[in-house]
Amino acid sequence: MRDGVPTLLSTQQQVVMLRPVSSTVRRGGRPAFVVAVYNRSKRPAELRVANITAVQTGLAERTPIHVYSYDELVAEAHRKQAWAAVGVALGGSGGLSTQRMQATPAPTEATRVVRLGLTPR
Repeated sequence: MRDGVPTLLSTQQQVVMLRPVSSTVRRGGRPAFVVAVYNRSKRPAELRVANITAVQTGLAERTPIHVYSYDELVAEAHRKQAWAAVGVALGGSGGLSTQRMQATPAPTEATRVVRLGLTPR
């Protein structure tokens, strides 16, 4: 527990902390986590999203969970922006509700470093 939030902490050669960004997830949304790493060794260490894996564990099964890369999150944000533009264009004809098709800004550099969106495969 850190600051009242359930936190997973590993203290091997590097200290790694994993905690949820929020205690709740919107329906249809996906959870996001903060990963913090402290390198206690005297050698450089590199953290790559491609090397991070996640598994959801149930009573009798383990389900792999996709860890989104920065590029995947940017592509998703661009798709949402494109659909929002279509919604605005069709909004006058009653085709799509622009309130439901809000654009999502592309992730920032800080988001790329600390947020990992996870969804079941």
